[in-house]
Amino acid sequence: MAEKVARLGIERDADYLYYIDDGEVWRLPRKKSGKRTRRELVKRAGVDMDTAYMYFLDEEGDISRSKFRVGARPSGATDADADANKATAGKAAKPKAAATKKKAAAAKKKTAAAKKTKTAAAKKKKAAAANKTAAAAKKKAATKKKAAAAAKKKAAPKKKAAAAAKKKAAPKKKAAAAAKKKAAAKKKKATATKKKKTAATSKKKAAPKKKAAPRKKK
Repeated sequence: MAEKVARLGIERDADYLYYIDDGEVWRLPRKKSGKRTRRELVKRAGVDMDTAYMYFLDEEGDISRSKFRVGARPSGATDADADANKATAGKAAKPKAAATKKKAAAAKKKTAAAKKTKTAAAKKKKAAAANKTAAAAKKKAATKKKAAAAAKKKAAPKKKAAAAAKKKAAPKKKAAAAAKKKAAAKKKKATATKKKKTAATSKKKAAPKKKAAPRKKK
């Protein structure tokens, strides 16, 4: 059974064959011997067509459709309209299928390109972040190096002064060491002299006792 799709109320002309192509109503003059016919647009209906159905202009001048069956005439359609629809159905469906396929391919290509662009952008962003981090680390290292150089420069006069003070103190230290050595030698000499003197006094004191001692009788 036919299903009404769009109510248009188009007045039919018996000299024309009416059919639906790409959602619009078209008509063709009935063939006349020796004359070339050209189709005319009757009404822009903007009907979304399903390839499983045959679309036609019914007796009331509206667009109707019925399940597509080869060799069958939809109820409500004239024989001439059915013939016109048969002739154009395959022709209309084929470009539409090709267009759908082309559209799908384009959409797929667009999605792939968008994905590629997104990946490239993410990669670029990551590389930029890495470069920024590296630059920050380099800057920090340079600041640290500069601070170390400034500290070294600041410490240089103190180090130089300390070295000069050490150099200045060296003769005094040497003289003190020599004095200490001399004092030690003097002390040692004095101790030895005292010891020697004490020993000599003890020896001298012991000599008279030895002389006075009586001889033993034989």
